[in-house]
Amino acid sequence: MSGYNGPGNPYGQPQQGPYGQQPPYGQQQPPFGQQGPYGQGPQQGGPYGGGPGFGGQPQRPARLGAGIAAGVVTAVVLGAIYAFILGQSDDKYGYITIGVGAIIGAVVGKVGGKNTALIAVGALLAFAASFIGEYFGLLLNYTENTPLTFSQAMDAFSFSSYIEDYWGDAVDGQDWLWLIVCTVLGGAVAKTVGDKS
Repeated sequence: MSGYNGPGNPYGQPQQGPYGQQPPYGQQQPPFGQQGPYGQGPQQGGPYGGGPGFGGQPQRPARLGAGIAAGVVTAVVLGAIYAFILGQSDDKYGYITIGVGAIIGAVVGKVGGKNTALIAVGALLAFAASFIGEYFGLLLNYTENTPLTFSQAMDAFSFSSYIEDYWGDAVDGQDWLWLIVCTVLGGAVAKTVGDKS
């Protein structure tokens, strides 16, 4: 028969001290990098159940309307600049349309984000800015070299005449090349920038 083991311990088992107890419910704190309770890995998210604190940022949702609006404003501004440049000189500056298309596409893709429709938007706006900008550039040049006012020049050289006569007969293959490159760049840059936004 064993000796006296103190009150409250009739079976002679040694008692754990108040600071030597195991964690409640038999769970142990998993070390860093190992699975936690219920088979889940260690939490690496930010506070309050958010996403990664220092990880990759979530992809920004596409904003079609904002991309179109920003592209229209940019096309109007660049088209006006292009028209002004053409109006001050008798030379053609078709290579400028490359920059026009690239800038419009970049703005559309950056603001609109990743959206397939913005490829067509960038291409269309790049074409319109160059095509219409050249028309107004010719009108400005016409008023510089004739006594006609701008409105009179528009009556003498209408937009339909610009399409039928100028682009139908007066332009050469290089003019068409610049316009095609500008259009393609508008769509391609919009896609590239949009995918990275």
